[in-house]
Amino acid sequence: MKKNLSKILLIIAAVFFIFGIIFCAQGFDKKNSYYYSESYYSANQNAYVGGDAYNYIINGTYFAGFCALGGSMFVCGTVCGIGAALIEKKDRGQDNSINTHNDLPDL
Repeated sequence: MKKNLSKILLIIAAVFFIFGIIFCAQGFDKKNSYYYSESYYSANQNAYVGGDAYNYIINGTYFAGFCALGGSMFVCGTVCGIGAALIEKKDRGQDNSINTHNDLPDL
């Protein structure tokens, strides 16, 4: 059962990392791919209103939001990966967190 839980956690961690990459890529696309054309509306890219400053503010907010979301996905993926590693370690009997031997000399 614990072996399956470890594999499930690793799959979930991979999914979180993939979503983190996607969200960060969307954020950088919003930041780097801005084009506003006054004459051709169809040529606009990541332009929402008529002024450049407003569009930069909107795209900056999108960038911050997507990168925060991507960063949280990376944190969740790391937590799931560490949980899977701890379960694997405990399954193999390598849990050395409790030292039952007294290595200190008697005083």
